[in-house]
Amino acid sequence: MGDRAGEGTTLNNIGLFYYNLGYYVEALSYYEHSLAIRREVGDRAGEGTTLSNIGLVYGEQDEYEEAIAYYQQALTIAQELGLRSSEGFRTYLIGTFYVDLARYSEALETLQQAFFIMQELGEEDRMQWVQEWMKDALDGIRDSGSAADYQQQCQAVSQTTDIPLVELCPAE
Repeated sequence: MGDRAGEGTTLNNIGLFYYNLGYYVEALSYYEHSLAIRREVGDRAGEGTTLSNIGLVYGEQDEYEEAIAYYQQALTIAQELGLRSSEGFRTYLIGTFYVDLARYSEALETLQQAFFIMQELGEEDRMQWVQEWMKDALDGIRDSGSAADYQQQCQAVSQTTDIPLVELCPAE
């Protein structure tokens, strides 16, 4: 029927089906085809969705650098289109990948950005997810650095986010 936009959406959805089954090679194949079509027809929001889905596949395979690269592209699109909820969620996922890579300072900075966006939007559940990952990043700082650096980071995050210090960094 010549509906290229619909074709791009359908290919993305088939990719999601394969992703949910754990067939990542097949999922990537469908996502890449979908991405090409979405770019061809100028579907920027759809392009962002497909880029995010590709990032998820790489994240599931512990290929965090690749996941971040795709999420950064998707984040740029969300910012261009003013999709604040997508921007917050994509920023959050990038932060989680930084934690997985043991890049704790980058993780904290990124997760705080996500927290502020979600706070602005009143996304309380998502703010809790971000807070848990901030704790993981802070734990990583504690485990890889000095106790003084850990306490300093805990206090800084607590002050900027208004999360009680005892919730972020409970006494051992």
